Amino acid sequence: MKELFQRTHYIVSAVFKTIMTDFSFNLDLYLSRISAVDKITSLQPNKETLALLQLSHLLTIPFENLDVVQKKAISIDLTDIYEKLVTNKRGGYCFEMNTLLSAALVEIGFKVKPVLARVRWNRPKEVKTAYTHIILLVTANDGITYMVDVGFGGLQCTIPLNIALEEPEHCPDGKFRIIPSDDDYLKLQWSLRGEWVDMYVFKTEEALHCDQLVANWWMSTSHDSRWVSCLFVARIILDPITNQLERHHILNNEYVIRHIDGKATRISFTSINHLIETLYSVFGLSLPHDSDLSKIDYFYQKGAAATFHSPLYIST
Repeated sequence: MKELFQRTHYIVSAVFKTIMTDFSFNLDLYLSRISAVDKITSLQPNKETLALLQLSHLLTIPFENLDVVQKKAISIDLTDIYEKLVTNKRGGYCFEMNTLLSAALVEIGFKVKPVLARVRWNRPKEVKTAYTHIILLVTANDGITYMVDVGFGGLQCTIPLNIALEEPEHCPDGKFRIIPSDDDYLKLQWSLRGEWVDMYVFKTEEALHCDQLVANWWMSTSHDSRWVSCLFVARIILDPITNQLERHHILNNEYVIRHIDGKATRISFTSINHLIETLYSVFGLSLPHDSDLSKIDYFYQKGAAATFHSPLYIST
């Protein structure tokens, strides 16, 4: 009963905090955080700016669920997200990452609609999935609406995708396409070994903030949530030698580098300190002073093979 009260109080508090907070988004600090200041020649709400911000965000701010596995409440109030990801230079998961990018895009003049999605990646076709992921539908000044996502984790499309274009679009991590699906859904697919596999499906209905609160609460607290069942950190890194993008991720006690040619380098951590050092040196993450290392160590001891979902979900 006490736990139920605390969770209910969290949701109600988050709603009122969003209503009452007078928050001014500092676009300059965000652009500095994603190392985009020197890359931008004009802040016009066009496709070029959109693509630049999407990739810069992905190259700088890591996906991470360190607070989730420590059983900390995940706020999707913009004030809290900004403090965590920009001021404190942390990362986050989809509800945090895409909310932050959305606010920046609105400041620039884009029309942005948050949309909930049903994840299909690594799920059997007969298994139904809930709305547990959030993406952005962004309309640029060319009148075209693009799907943008900086919060999917290990496998990530790094370019804006025209939602009306069914033809495959090439990005550094392969080919992606958005096609109509059953029941008026749109489906994001990735080409894997010559076959199109489903990533997630979505409709174009705007996700109300109250719906986002419920989905975020479930993803950050339920034992059936993959982000509660494993420690996961991911970042896309530009190799300075090859000038190619690589996907780096940590899954419990394993560190994987996925190269552009599909090959992978796997490293098993030798200790929890080795994991924490890698968080800092590779992902730019310093754990806050109030971190509960015992909860992080629990997932380190658990091992990558013992996650709720197969490691294939993240490492393919």
